[in-house]
Amino acid sequence: MILNGKRHKAGYGRLGVVAVMAAVLTLLAPMAASAASHSGKVSVKTSVGAAHQKTPAFVTRTTAKTCWSVVTRGIPDVTWTIDLVWYDGGKNIHLWNSPRFVGDVTACSPVKKIKNGHAPKVYDIITDDTGEFTSLSGSWAIGTN
Repeated sequence: MILNGKRHKAGYGRLGVVAVMAAVLTLLAPMAASAASHSGKVSVKTSVGAAHQKTPAFVTRTTAKTCWSVVTRGIPDVTWTIDLVWYDGGKNIHLWNSPRFVGDVTACSPVKKIKNGHAPKVYDIITDDTGEFTSLSGSWAIGTN
């Protein structure tokens, strides 16, 4: 996190984690009234090479959206991505691929429609591709209908 032009380590206490989760869940609010929201914590650590975290898969009917709030630690300019994936019987169709993010980010994907799916499941893949003793922490949420 950069404050007043200086890089500071960002830590989360219990209230900080609750606040971050509330912010992420608020970002999911535009989903339909019958929507369900599933959430969890981001925890990705690298030493050499890329590392990723795959969230559990959640059943949806026709739409999915993902939101996240991620804090980076380690070398400056930690780069990472998030993908929203449809587990289509193991075919793993990427519904949305984020741009490459640098540093701390809180945002959401657009709502993605799923066609011709029978009880489709969706999940996120969060990847730290910096590859040098870095970590990502924070929270993720997946909205389904």
